[in-house]
Amino acid sequence: FWGLHMLPMGARIGTTSPRRKAMLLALRPDLRFVELRGNVDTRLRKWQEGQADALVLAAAGLDRLNRAAHVHQRFAVDELCPAPGQGALALETRCPHTPQDTAIHAAIAALNCPDVAFATTAERAVLNSLGGGCNLPLGAFCHRVDESWHLHAMVVSPDGDQVAHVIERASFDIAPEELGQRVAEALRTRGATELLGEPTLS
Repeated sequence: FWGLHMLPMGARIGTTSPRRKAMLLALRPDLRFVELRGNVDTRLRKWQEGQADALVLAAAGLDRLNRAAHVHQRFAVDELCPAPGQGALALETRCPHTPQDTAIHAAIAALNCPDVAFATTAERAVLNSLGGGCNLPLGAFCHRVDESWHLHAMVVSPDGDQVAHVIERASFDIAPEELGQRVAEALRTRGATELLGEPTLS
């Protein structure tokens, strides 16, 4: 298997994500990018046709589609930090104003995973606190480690030249919003506001 470090100088990477572009440039400033749109199979076909030297896709999606044979490198969180809430599944319902709505909420309550709900809320709090949208080069990933929460967050300048990275550890009694805001403030002290430029609300 080959990885990012084995690609030739000036390699063409297929991705449309500003976050992935910035974080990849922080690892390899020589990289170039091409926009390969479409579903996973379409992008894999375009890569195999030579339209790019490599693709960057969510490994979870490739695993789910039984395309893991195409995965040559799985990036660490401090290399390519996921977008806030990436990979989480959600159900949207109306507020429980009627008995029927209340029954629906009760029926789907068992599907809720408290750890995922906490992690997603904390990650989104980082994004919201920094006034960002989905097009910003910002990543956040929250997970349990032993007896504490770990929230990784990263902001990268679009050219990959500057990186603000925070790892915050917190006990289980913290609120996810508080954890996210704490991490956002730590990112600000490392220059994240300047790296992001003017907030882009979405």
